[in-house]
Amino acid sequence: MKEVKYKYDADFEYREKLKKRAREQYRKTNGYERQHDSLDNFDTMDKYGKYRHVLLGSENKKFLCFTKKELASLLGYTDITLLRWVKCGKIPKPVFSAKKDGERRLKVYLEEEATKIMLLLSEHQKDFNGFHEQHTDTIYAIKDELLDIRERYNIGM
Repeated sequence: MKEVKYKYDADFEYREKLKKRAREQYRKTNGYERQHDSLDNFDTMDKYGKYRHVLLGSENKKFLCFTKKELASLLGYTDITLLRWVKCGKIPKPVFSAKKDGERRLKVYLEEEATKIMLLLSEHQKDFNGFHEQHTDTIYAIKDELLDIRERYNIGM
């Protein structure tokens, strides 16, 4: 028994394998067999976001944009979950400033950014059930992709 305990404590991959097996068994016995997938709403993105005028330098262009709350709904999470992720740095804050007729100016994610976040989270969800601080590969991939998009539009993080 001590050998199993030592292996569990010392071997991260073994520990994750056992945790994954336990989660799958729990889901199966409690009726939660389907895993979360952020791509569920990929084909209906325009139902979640709104077309807004985004200020890029001195130009005003119209883009499909998502507030934090709209992005959370698109990904299939609550807005509180997404706010927590932004606050702790798992997902960068929105930096684009947008306005729709009659609305105040909002910070939003562009459709391109939302798509990248969806794709990367979907890949992550194939291997993990949650999204935690130690999942640095996914966190850095999201940050790098959004940084590339924002550099194209001359907007910093």
